[in-house]
Amino acid sequence: MESHESPAPEGLWEGIEKQMAARRRRVLWMRVGGAVAACVLLAAGVLYLIGEDVDISTPDVPMVAETTLAEPAAPAPADTTAPTETTLAAKIVVPKKAETIAMIVPAEPVAKADSLVADTSATAAPTEEETPRLSLLDGTTTVAQQVMPLRKSTASLSRLSASLYGANMTGTQSEHGGYYEFVSGNSLPTKGYSLQSMNVALANVLYLNRNSEPITKKDHNLPLRVGVNVRYRLSDRWSIESGMFYTYLSSRLIAGTEDNCYEISQKLQFIGVPLSASFDVWRNRRFEVYVSGGGAVEKCVAGKSHTNYYVSRFIQSSDDEDVSIDKLQFSLVAAAGLQFNITDRFGIYAEPGMSYYFDNGSEVSTIYKDRPFNFDMKIGLRFSFNK
Repeated sequence: MESHESPAPEGLWEGIEKQMAARRRRVLWMRVGGAVAACVLLAAGVLYLIGEDVDISTPDVPMVAETTLAEPAAPAPADTTAPTETTLAAKIVVPKKAETIAMIVPAEPVAKADSLVADTSATAAPTEEETPRLSLLDGTTTVAQQVMPLRKSTASLSRLSASLYGANMTGTQSEHGGYYEFVSGNSLPTKGYSLQSMNVALANVLYLNRNSEPITKKDHNLPLRVGVNVRYRLSDRWSIESGMFYTYLSSRLIAGTEDNCYEISQKLQFIGVPLSASFDVWRNRRFEVYVSGGGAVEKCVAGKSHTNYYVSRFIQSSDDEDVSIDKLQFSLVAAAGLQFNITDRFGIYAEPGMSYYFDNGSEVSTIYKDRPFNFDMKIGLRFSFNK
C-alpha cells in the first residue's frame, strides 16, 4: 500500500496550466492598469501646476472676424528654390466661439503673407497665389479680414471685497529735565512756585525735591488699531478702499525723583475713516502683490487721565481727569501688501507701511504729536463677494 500510485485524472495538468495562465493575465492587467493610473495622475498634476499661474500682463489676444469665400482653385506649386518664398501656415481651425484662439496646423508652402489679399466677394475668383484659408467645423472656408483686440475681462476678478484687520505702530520714549505733564508746554517750575496754589500731594513732591534735579520720563506704548474696509475694483489693477477703524492710545509719564514723584497714565480713543487707492503689481491664483497710498482723518471720542502722587515711594493721593481733543487728526499713509488666497473668496494679507501725522495744534501730547513719522504693520482677512 505504501508504494501504491494512482494515475492522475485526465486533463488535470491542462486545468492547472489554464488557471496559472489566467492568474498571470490578471496580474499583468493589474500592473498595466496601475501604470496607466499613475501616468494619468502625473499628467493631471502637471496640468494643475501649469494652470496655477495667471499673468495679468498677458498681451491682447486677437479676435478674428471672418468673411466667407468661394472655394479657390487648386494652387500652383510653390517654387521652393526662390529665396523670397517662405513657408506659411495655410489652414487655421477656428471654433464657432469668437473668444477661442485659432489653432494653427502646418500645411503646404504658400506665398509670403505680405502678398495675401482678403476678398470679401463670395464670387471673386482666386488669384495666382494661394490665400490662407480658415477651415471651420462646418466645412466653410473663410479668410481673415479684420483683427480686433480681445482684452482680458475683469469678470474673473472680484469687484467687491471686505477686510477685517488689526494694526499697530512702534512706540516711543523720551526724557527731559524738570517737571512736565501730558499737556504740551505745561511744565512746572522747579523754583519760585507757590505751594498754597497747588494740590497738597503735588506740593509735597515739589517741596521734598527742592534740592534735587527732577527728571520727566514719557513713554508712548504701542498703539492698537482694528478696522473694517471695503474695496472696490475699478479695473484689472486699480482699486479704491475705505471703511472705519478704532485706535487705542496709551501713554505713561513719571516726573520727579525715585522717592518723590507723580505718575500720569493717559488713555485716548479715536475713530477714523481711511481712503486709499491700490495698484496690483503682480498676482496669480494664490498670491497678490500690491502697493497702496492715501490718507485718513481721526477724531478723539474719549480720553481719561489718572495721576498717582508718590511721597517717600508711597502713594499719598490720586485723581482722575477727562481728556478732550476737539481738533481732527489728519495723516498720510503708504504701504505694500502681500495677500495669500486660501480659497477663491477668502484670503489673508499683510501690509507693512509708513504714516505721517500732521500737527493739529492740540495741546495734548500723543504719539501722533511726539513722533509724527512712524512705521506700522497691518494684518487682516479679506473676503470677496462676487466674481
